[in-house]
Amino acid sequence: MNAKRLQRLIWKDGRTLAPLALATPIAVLAFFLLLSMMASFVGLNGPSRVSMSYAILFLLPMLVAYGAPAVLIGGEEESGSLAWLRTLPAGWRSIALSKFLVACGSVLLVWLCALFSFLAYWSSLPERLVQGIVQSGGLPDPFWLPLAAAVVGSIALLTLSFITAYWIRSPITALLSVVPLLGVVMFGYFYVFNWIAPFTPRSSARDPIDNSVIAILSIWTLACFGLLLAIMSWAAKHRLTKPESSFAERLASSSSEGAFRPPSGFPATWYGSSMARVRPKPVTALLWQQLRSMRWHLGLLTAIAVIGVLFMITNSSYLVPWGICLCTVSLLLIAAFTFYGDSVHQRVVFLSDRGVSPTLVWATRLAPTLIVVLGVLALVAAVTLIGLGPPWDSVHFRDWLKLSVAGLSIALATYALSQLVSQWSPRPTLSFFAAPVFVCFAAMALGGLFSFYVNSLPILLLSAAVLFYASWRLMPQWMAGNTGRGYVGPFIGYIALAVVLPYVLVLGTRWVTMPAERTAWRQEMLATPLSIGDQQVPNMPIQGSAYGGLLGALANKPWVDEEGVQQRIDAELADDDAIGEHISFRELLQIVSPVATSVLTRHHWSTKNNLSLYLNPPVYSLGKQDRADREMQFSALEVLLKWSRQSRRQAVNGNLNFRTLFGVAETADWLTSKTLKAYVDREGVTPDVRELLQQLPDSELVRRSRQQSLIHDWRNYQAIGGSVFGVYPEMPFQSWLFVERERGKRYLDDLVHFTLDHWKNGQTIESNDEMEKVGEYINGAYMELSSYDPAPYNAYVSVPDQLLRIAETDRQMKTLRQVAK
Repeated sequence: MNAKRLQRLIWKDGRTLAPLALATPIAVLAFFLLLSMMASFVGLNGPSRVSMSYAILFLLPMLVAYGAPAVLIGGEEESGSLAWLRTLPAGWRSIALSKFLVACGSVLLVWLCALFSFLAYWSSLPERLVQGIVQSGGLPDPFWLPLAAAVVGSIALLTLSFITAYWIRSPITALLSVVPLLGVVMFGYFYVFNWIAPFTPRSSARDPIDNSVIAILSIWTLACFGLLLAIMSWAAKHRLTKPESSFAERLASSSSEGAFRPPSGFPATWYGSSMARVRPKPVTALLWQQLRSMRWHLGLLTAIAVIGVLFMITNSSYLVPWGICLCTVSLLLIAAFTFYGDSVHQRVVFLSDRGVSPTLVWATRLAPTLIVVLGVLALVAAVTLIGLGPPWDSVHFRDWLKLSVAGLSIALATYALSQLVSQWSPRPTLSFFAAPVFVCFAAMALGGLFSFYVNSLPILLLSAAVLFYASWRLMPQWMAGNTGRGYVGPFIGYIALAVVLPYVLVLGTRWVTMPAERTAWRQEMLATPLSIGDQQVPNMPIQGSAYGGLLGALANKPWVDEEGVQQRIDAELADDDAIGEHISFRELLQIVSPVATSVLTRHHWSTKNNLSLYLNPPVYSLGKQDRADREMQFSALEVLLKWSRQSRRQAVNGNLNFRTLFGVAETADWLTSKTLKAYVDREGVTPDVRELLQQLPDSELVRRSRQQSLIHDWRNYQAIGGSVFGVYPEMPFQSWLFVERERGKRYLDDLVHFTLDHWKNGQTIESNDEMEKVGEYINGAYMELSSYDPAPYNAYVSVPDQLLRIAETDRQMKTLRQVAK
């Protein structure tokens, strides 16, 4: 083997593979940079960072291993240089060795770049985050083992890709054939290895691996690799030394000549025969030309996509992910096929020289692939709709329609970007690797936006329109072969516009539709004194046991021992230094509404059921049999009324937030008024009932306490954050979402203003229109709490529930004050 000839062959193959070998490391660096930006934009957690960084580390080198043989062999077949190589005195061994060495070097170069970027990315993360991921088992230990397996696997994939590239003359068919061949090889590899060394799972991921297993695995891997190299050498010799068979020659003639000029012999198809007799219309001829050059590949990919759809409707946890993967990859490759036939041998220049309309060429190239993509999407939507089952529920149908529109938007944007990349790609085969990379870049760039504004996905239709316009606008330059700087500049600009446009439109719309700022009202609120009551009233500490806002939680708690309850009630009534020091709200609830323990269920799913048992307090008669229970019940109500008055005075003095006021005073008044109203409705105003009615808090005290506690919350939130209505607004923390934080603050102002305005006028908030407006404010202020909590009463009391409970209490209190006069 002549070393100088080999050196020159390596130089030639290096130049051929340079676009893929140099673009991939740049893509690796760009992907890790985008991942760092996404982490700050979206707030990715540890597992998400691990999975995405490993995907970049392992997949991009595999992409080079998968595509390098197609570029080195199929690309030279398309350009005609492979036939020229066969005439040189280099020898098939030198040619095959040169290509294999260049491909291996490119794969290893990408691996080094990916590993360096991976380590640099993780070293830039906070040590606390890395330690948490390591301790949770998120990183493999030892790290070198999966890395070595991936490197060896990439070389094996490279060898398989060389085998198909040598054996199959069409580079695209060779690429598609690698996938099933890889599946067969992997199945045989692991089947034989499991027979040689049966797999025994480790009890822990950190347990050491048996060295004998590693030795057997290494020997078996080397043996398989040697077999693959032998098959590759045989395929290379067959391709580079044997003459083409007549069958292969006919296929090559059919694919090369028939794509851009009429066949020389008798037409092979009925439509070709009709074209030979009658001059076809330009649209018909161009469509026939496009379909003829890609019919087998388009049919194969469509069949794979349909198989993916069938996998998706099986509801199998194993087949569904495979179905999604098959369908997605097939549609992406179909889009990358759009301008492939015209790119081979620059056939499109033939059309340009003859003055064929660029718009006509553009439309006839997009039509076949776009129709297939839309057909597959329609099939997915149809089987999904059928899965709902007749009759279709209106809510499910709306969800399906919403999901279908979002899926269509994503698919059309992906298709539009892929067809544009397939037009630009300087080498036809590279478009099948460039298109997924561009799509991934765009997806990561837009991930921050649509991870937050998921309902805005249909705006991708505008991005798709920009990309379609770009390919149409650049069509004349591409047809003329002018794909230099004058083409690349606008090409990149259109893609950047398609990525930036959703940000501008979504954020701009959110800013324009933002509620007006209440400047004068905010100044008034900040100037309002928090203390408007008697400063001589001492600040009484409120124990946690006195909080009754979460009645559901109290209803689920174990039964309280009644021994010594009367003494504790008397002590609480006599204590003027603290609230809830001697008795708890749970005990008072148990006294006011006693419930047999046998009917309670100690499970959080039964919270509402348990609570409903407590919300119908019994009415004891004046008879001797119920007198003791009545007196005990009225003593408990007296404690609740005392707590209400004392806590409301503290709220008026600016010392109480609304959550505590609601949990103590409002809940106490609600339970007390409910009980007293039941007595008034049944017995009228008896002397002991009148005595309790006279202890009801004054309506003016109630109004002022609510106002001051809510103002306290609002001002505290402006200064340091905190809860409003007992709920913590979860404003988005990402720096670029300043629009949403400003919207949230303004909606919070609207909610507080709306509530205070009603309370100042002595009104309640309970009508459907009012509650709908409150819900709008809550959603805008990011105060909406999860509706998936199995026991909402046990977790929180939502703002609408608080306002409705206050309205119910006010109605009952108003009635009781009237009858007490």
